[in-house]
Amino acid sequence: MTVRTDDTVVWAEPVGLAMLSAWSRFQRERAGRAVLVDDSVRGPFTWRSGLLSALSGRPRAGGSVVGHALHPTLFASEPDLQGLEGLVEKLEIPDAAIHDTAIHIIEDLARNVFHHASSRGGGAHVAALYDPSERTLRIGVADCGQGIARDMRAHLSEDLGDVDAVAAAMEPEISGSSQPGINRGVGLYVVRRLTLACRGALWLKSGGVLVDISPRTPDAIVVDPVVEGAEWSGCAVGVMLRLGSITSFQSSMESIRRDLEHRELGPHPIQFFKRDSPEDPWPAIPIEPDTGVIASDRIRARSVAAEQIEPGLRLGHNISLHFTRTRYATQAFCHALLVTACEQFGVVVLERVRFIACSNQVMTVLRMALEYGLRQGTVPEHPRF
Repeated sequence: MTVRTDDTVVWAEPVGLAMLSAWSRFQRERAGRAVLVDDSVRGPFTWRSGLLSALSGRPRAGGSVVGHALHPTLFASEPDLQGLEGLVEKLEIPDAAIHDTAIHIIEDLARNVFHHASSRGGGAHVAALYDPSERTLRIGVADCGQGIARDMRAHLSEDLGDVDAVAAAMEPEISGSSQPGINRGVGLYVVRRLTLACRGALWLKSGGVLVDISPRTPDAIVVDPVVEGAEWSGCAVGVMLRLGSITSFQSSMESIRRDLEHRELGPHPIQFFKRDSPEDPWPAIPIEPDTGVIASDRIRARSVAAEQIEPGLRLGHNISLHFTRTRYATQAFCHALLVTACEQFGVVVLERVRFIACSNQVMTVLRMALEYGLRQGTVPEHPRF
């Protein structure tokens, strides 16, 4: 296999460099193909960026920084991440909050590779670029492992579709391992939250699914419409952060941690019960999963809210929502199910709703959805009619 180009290469996103580095290693070590680099690829940028060495099968295991650019770097195992802070330091990012955010994002994305990718030694390939003129930091992390959908299907349900699998992986505490304290499954969620806090953008490709998230499109997860049939076997993530966007990495993380904790919401907490009261049964509405044990279809959630929940509340009924068969739910699903009713009736309506048999993950995401509505000002304290 020969790599060549018709035009001189003068620019590449760090995620592109990381992907080419991972691809080259995959072809040589797992596919058993010889990869030759044509002379047309040789040029100032390919030398300066480390692209040529990556394609030639020599990504630096210890990492190399030239100017403000981190060459494609191979982290073959978790212990290798011990040298990450020194590499990021060499980028000379004049913003302590973004510097610390970058370290956390790269660590989280790389650990996801080690915990979920089953890349059989392929490891996590990382590249980064700090642009002083644009005051932006770009990060790329890629692997050629099994991909998100395959990992999530093994973890949750074989019937889970690719888009739903990636959407679920972006939510908190769904993709974690079964070992408490080892991996809570919040890595991609935290990366997403940090990226949006830094007024940045996140691009993710896994299989044929594309995620393209920015403050304007915080939930954009679709089948890749650009190159039909061209799938990435593992997972590749590109993140852009804007300098000066946050004042403190720690304060940003504390906000995310608060949202992930099981906290009450002022004087009108969501009422969680293990089972309905036999002495005082309320009309029951089952909240069924879409696939396996995951509820993710926001359109279906909106339909349940509009056709069952809201009419009952409007008539003055108390209602029980039963999550017996649903172990996991996405924030978009919970928002459509819960927040739209609160927008109509005020948050006081929660006094007339019981949530039955919710898992810890469902409780967390329900609270997060309501908290988001309260922060955005769309949920009033009292009814609007």
